[in-house]
Formats: sequence, structure tokens, C-alpha cells
Amino acid sequence: MKYRWLLLDINLGDRSGFDLCRKVRENYDMPILFISARTSDDDVIIALNIGGDDYIKKPYTLGVLFAKVKAILGRYEKAKEAAQLAAGIEGKSVQTNEGRIYFREGVYLDTSMHKLIIDGRQEEFRAMEYKLLTYLLENAGRVVTKEELLKNVWEDEYTGDGTISVHIRHIREKIEPDLKDPAIIKTVWGVGYVVEQDALFHGDGA
Repeated sequence: MKYRWLLLDINLGDRSGFDLCRKVRENYDMPILFISARTSDDDVIIALNIGGDDYIKKPYTLGVLFAKVKAILGRYEKAKEAAQLAAGIEGKSVQTNEGRIYFREGVYLDTSMHKLIIDGRQEEFRAMEYKLLTYLLENAGRVVTKEELLKNVWEDEYTGDGTISVHIRHIREKIEPDLKDPAIIKTVWGVGYVVEQDALFHGDGA
């Protein structure tokens, strides 16, 4: 599968790369790589929070750029493949209701459609968010370390912890009843994350 991908600088004349990234993310799930001479941590965090997949600080070599693009495209390809197989989580650690995993009343993951349903409305997951969530669900009830996530979800042990945290936050925004006190995806400080099976909604799915 071939992907379109976007290479963005933060400064685009009289426009902002941040604003363009937000608009692209509203409609498309494509790899977005930021390049910029701005090197502050705040800029990097903003870029990742609004949907950037990676951030390269200038100056950089073409070799580094090509390697980053290749790695990101590879992760997207594998994430899409994982989404196609995600229905296989049925019968594993998390009990499903006709292909649905309920997080709270009216909010569930449809593993056959690979979509999140919120009060009857479809909510798209980005490819890596979906792959990360299904991996955590497959391993519900045990602590999954950050190192394990980097190896098995991103397949890149050199991706930073910040990238994981951003993706976890985006997932929580969709499924957690209270962002200030996450009940489903718990943080185990200094180690990783765990999906609490008892926190999942056990109603009749109506």
C-alpha cells in the first residue's frame, strides 16, 4: 500500500505549519513529519500533540530524513495491517459483545469496522492509535512497559517516550470517562501502562 505523506516546516511564510497540520488531521490519516530550525521542547511537544508523527531539528542530512520517512511509512503500513486483523482480539484477554468492546455506556470499539462509536457517531482512530489500543487490550490485566510498546507497536526502540504519551492521551480523550482520573488505561509511573479489565463497561451493550 502506498501512502501520501506530508513534510512540514513550522514557518510557512505568513502561515503556520501547526495550523496546516491541524487542518490535515481533521480529514486525513497520513504520515506528517515536521522539520524546523526551531529546537525548543515546546515546539516539539506542540507538533506531536497536534498530530505530527516525528520532528527533525535543522540542520539534518538527507540520509536522516529518508530514514525517518521510511520508518514512519513502515509503521503506518504495519498499523493498517494490524487494524485489519484487530478482530482477532475477540476471545483473548478482553471479552467482547458481538465484536464490540465497551469502554463506557454508549462508547465502544467495533472490531469488525475498526472504528470507535460514541453515542452512535463514528470516531476515527489514527492508525497508530488503533494499533496501540488493540495491543493494550490484547494484554489487558498486565502492565505493558514502554519498551515493549516501542518494540511491538512502533517497532522502533528509538522513538521517544513523549510520542507514546501523546498517543495515550489522544486515546484517553476518546474513551475515558474522566481524563483527570483515567480508569481504563492506567499509567504505571516509570514503567508503562495497563488496561484495567474491571474498569470496562459490563452492561448489556444496549
